[in-house]
Amino acid sequence: MQGATEDHSDDGHLRSHKKAQNTPSAPLHSSDGFNGQTSPDDDVISSESQNIPLMRVVMSKKQTKRKNNKVLKEGWVVHYTNQMNMRKKHYWRLDTKSLIMYQDETSTRYFKEIPLNEVLDLKNVDHDTLKRSRTHFFEIRTQDCTYYIAPKKDSNHMRSILSMPDYRQNQTP
Repeated sequence: MQGATEDHSDDGHLRSHKKAQNTPSAPLHSSDGFNGQTSPDDDVISSESQNIPLMRVVMSKKQTKRKNNKVLKEGWVVHYTNQMNMRKKHYWRLDTKSLIMYQDETSTRYFKEIPLNEVLDLKNVDHDTLKRSRTHFFEIRTQDCTYYIAPKKDSNHMRSILSMPDYRQNQTP
């Protein structure tokens, strides 16, 4: 009976090794030991090398958005944030649930999504009282970041978002 138990544990080891050989993510690498034999440690190393690093799996997730929500406003906007001063140009779409920054007007891949329930404040900037040049027309503040919407020829298009009834209640006097 004791011999049968040992055989069963050996079979379990062989089954996991066969399973590792069937994994197509990476080829098996074996190193020949003394007299052409492989050591038991080589089996463990071989099966571990077949796993995809978690960082690669996370980075491979595409950020795409289906056009299933009703688009309220859309247009090209230049923006920057309180964390990064570099001006960026994206095609923004405002739908019923979020504000999404796309790379262009036809793509479903997006740069950033701001869920509307995370918007803490929308603020119109009055530059006349500041006596400064126009660095941005309005701000969208979330818990993590403040987005500054920069002036542009057609910036009135996105600025009209502020006049929508849903946003009036979020504005500060």
